[in-house]
Amino acid sequence: MDGTCMLLSEDAWRQAMVGTISLYNQQGERQHTTYIAAAPEHGRATFLERINGKSNR
Repeated sequence: MDGTCMLLSEDAWRQAMVGTISLYNQQGERQHTTYIAAAPEHGRATFLERINGKSNR
């Protein structure tokens, strides 16, 4: 999970977030990865809902 603040317009900063959820087998080989992102917003609420599986979107 990572994020950055983006200047969208004069004095309008928003936080953009990205993250991954990966599944591995017992040998440590990656089997699947889901990439998750959220458009710039105040804080991280939408992104955290998506990564925790609580969003209806």
